[in-house]
Amino acid sequence: MGDWVLTPRAATFRKRSPHAFIERAGRRVALRHCSADMEQFALAMVLIAAEYARRLDDVLDDPRS
Repeated sequence: MGDWVLTPRAATFRKRSPHAFIERAGRRVALRHCSADMEQFALAMVLIAAEYARRLDDVLDDPRS
């Protein structure tokens, strides 16, 4: 997410943070209305990046390439 860092809602045994946050340069923004959506988006981007890296490795390892 560029310079922004997503801090998801914390799920612990005793306490759950109600909101995710995004942070940049010491500024923190609570995602009061879209925490779940941002967490799903971030997860989707991580999965896409992992799949891309896997496929790229497959292509680079292929002797035909």
